[in-house]
Amino acid sequence: MRLRSTPFTRRIERRVLEFIRSRHLLTVGERALLAVSGGPDSSALLVILSRLREELGVQITVAHFDHMLRSRKEAAADLAYVRGLAAALELPLACGRGDVAGRARREGQSVETAARALRYGFLKREAKAHAASVVMLGHTLDDQAESVLLHIIRGSGLDGLAGMRPRSPWPFGRGPDVARPLLALGREETERYCRDVQLQPKQDPTNELLIATRNRVRHEVLPALRALNPRVGEALARLAEAAASDVDYLRDATEEKWRRLAKVTRDEVSFPRRALSALPPALVARLVRRAVAELL
Repeated sequence: MRLRSTPFTRRIERRVLEFIRSRHLLTVGERALLAVSGGPDSSALLVILSRLREELGVQITVAHFDHMLRSRKEAAADLAYVRGLAAALELPLACGRGDVAGRARREGQSVETAARALRYGFLKREAKAHAASVVMLGHTLDDQAESVLLHIIRGSGLDGLAGMRPRSPWPFGRGPDVARPLLALGREETERYCRDVQLQPKQDPTNELLIATRNRVRHEVLPALRALNPRVGEALARLAEAAASDVDYLRDATEEKWRRLAKVTRDEVSFPRRALSALPPALVARLVRRAVAELL
């Protein structure tokens, strides 16, 4: 497999490099596990990071998970594609599979929830096996825009408006960090990147798991908003970044008040009433949520 380099692909690679450095997504010497489904976003991420790995000083292992929701022939073709790409880039590959439909039936879960649990379980195990401190995902600026809109529709608070962070803690308890280097790029850019390097990505199987609401946001709401603002995806991404900055400030302020005011025992958390009532409502709400989390 021979991959091309063009002026466009080099510009994209520099943008991703600048995003990684400005958001401190990776540190020199870090080991990363890169989740690759075979779709355009994760394929682009794999090639970009493989070309940047020496400059970033990181080691990469590729991870591919089969949800067992497609035919054996389709799943085998996806795996063969990812295996060939990893081999061409001289990167190690870890493979896994899980019976998503079976888990959904047994646990009474949606297929999306079951798929997420099995996929993240696989990624956590492989990250540990390969001593990786971060799992890299191929979420793009368009995914961020969809997530922010979904949180708005559900009546989310400020934390929801922050959307997906460039780098964040593991979403299920203890585990490696999660990083998203492609939040700087739109989906059309990752698709063009694949065309320019002469890749033919597979259909991303995770797209089949989109919940109905996200599908409507992707195919109905965002196109309607683009008619009002062609760069609405970038606008929503800026909103997420601004909200994330405010959330971080409030989190730090909450931690400072918690250390000073909270009295924690085995059965209760208490605060001095006068000190609590003097605080802004935003901090009071966060302290109460922190107390509930502490007790649970």
